[in-house]
Amino acid sequence: MPKELGALSNLQVLKGFIIGDFKDKKSCTVNNLTKLSKLRKLSISTSMKEFPTDLQLHHLQRLKSLQKLKISWSGCILRGKTDDSPKQAQLFSKQTTLTRSFIEQRDPKLPLLLELPSSLQKLELEGFPEIDTPSWLWSGNLKNLKKLYIRGGLLCNLDKIVATTVEMLKLKYLSNLKMPWKDIMMLFPNLIYLEKVECPFLNSFSCDQNGVWMRKDNGIDEKCDGRNY
Repeated sequence: MPKELGALSNLQVLKGFIIGDFKDKKSCTVNNLTKLSKLRKLSISTSMKEFPTDLQLHHLQRLKSLQKLKISWSGCILRGKTDDSPKQAQLFSKQTTLTRSFIEQRDPKLPLLLELPSSLQKLELEGFPEIDTPSWLWSGNLKNLKKLYIRGGLLCNLDKIVATTVEMLKLKYLSNLKMPWKDIMMLFPNLIYLEKVECPFLNSFSCDQNGVWMRKDNGIDEKCDGRNY
C-alpha cells in the first residue's frame, strides 16, 4: 500500500493492510498509520512470523482510537492438521525468536512495556505462529477488551493472557491448544459466551453439541445452541 495512505487523517476503517518481510521504501508501514488518529478498525495480513516486532508494536500502541484489531499471519495453517505437533510448534517458535533477534535489536528509546492500544474492544488473531501466548497480551492494559477470537495457528495454551474483561471468547481450529475448563474460567471471570470449533484437546469444556457455552444471568453455567449470539 502507498505511503500516502497515512495522510488520510479522517480514515476510520482500514481492511486488508498487508505487511510483508520485504523493504520497499514506497510501501506504507505501521509507522505511517500513526497519524490516523480516528482509525477505529484495522485488519492486518502479514507473512512475517515475528510480527509485531517491538517497533511495530510501539507504533500500534499510538493508535489511541482503535477499537477493533485483526491480525492474520498468512504463512500459517488455519485449520490444524494431525502433524501439527507441539514439538513442531516449538521449532517454529524458536525460529521466530531467532529471526527477531537478527531483524531488530531493541531500541533503548522504546518504552520498556510494549502493549496493544488500551482502547481495543475486539481482538482477532488468525494463524498465530508461536506456541506461547505473546508478551503483548500479558500486561493487563486491555481493560476495554470484550471480544477475543483466536482462529488457527500453533498456540498450546492461553495461561499468560491478562484480559479479565473479555465476555466473548471464540477458539477455532486450534489443534495444539490444551487447557482445562477451570483455567479458562479463572482467566476470563467475566466470560458470558464461549464457542469452540475443532479444538480436540478441549474436551473438558462445558459446551453443548455445537461447541457453545453461555452463562446465565444468575451466574450459573448454561449450554445453548448459540444461534442468537
